Amino acid sequence: MAQLLGCFNWLSGRREHSCKNTTIVGSFTTSCAHAATNVIICFHNSMPGHTAAIIRPLMNELTKKDGHESALTVKPVNLDGKGVNGFMLDWYQTEPRAVVAKPRQQILAEFFTSMLILSAQFKYKPAVSIDNYLYWIDGAWSLSLIAPEQWSKKRQAGFVGTCVLQTDMTWTIDPSEQLLQDGPLAAAVGRSFDAFAESLDTDLTLEEILPFYVQRLPYWQRLHASALSRSIRAAVILGDQTSVKARDWQLALPATSKTLFIRGR
Repeated sequence: MAQLLGCFNWLSGRREHSCKNTTIVGSFTTSCAHAATNVIICFHNSMPGHTAAIIRPLMNELTKKDGHESALTVKPVNLDGKGVNGFMLDWYQTEPRAVVAKPRQQILAEFFTSMLILSAQFKYKPAVSIDNYLYWIDGAWSLSLIAPEQWSKKRQAGFVGTCVLQTDMTWTIDPSEQLLQDGPLAAAVGRSFDAFAESLDTDLTLEEILPFYVQRLPYWQRLHASALSRSIRAAVILGDQTSVKARDWQLALPATSKTLFIRGR
């Protein structure tokens, strides 16, 4: 089973830092008498053995007392209606792969580009290497699998660019011609860029402000923001750039968002 960094804290809505060396193997709700408790079952990555060899005996012990069945019941937690198995599969499939060390400006560009895309409305599961299309319509971002030429004139006018999810769970965007011109689209991206720059104005490190868990986001956006965070953290570690204050990272930002986009490659 692949290493699932921070899954415990993602499930419980906590920040990830306290569980960096933990792999989750199950999430359950236990109920005994009139009390109910959420239980996350996990093990340290240094523990040997296959997941199944650990979880099955543990679950047997949870449901028995002195060799007899107890009043303790074990039921899967409903995770946005997906259940544990569905969530675990989604988490595994969004594990960042092929992460490498990157220059500081590239990390910032990937952070900004990816979060701009993940702030959009969409209700489907993004896939790696598939074209997605970002729109700015009626004051809101929208991500779609439908190309602009298949939409109405209004949608075409709001086309921002073609977005592609990479294997390391960062996003690229190939900006549309109209985005490169002064107008409503450029202004909307500019406001997002200003907000991003402001978020870096802190003494916290970049790792501490990454969106490992953003409760207000819908399921797929929240899951991919967590994957993005794990990817950026890995790139920071590989590049020996840990513990650098976000305010110092801010100095590497360009003057405008137009040169910050990570284009499709």
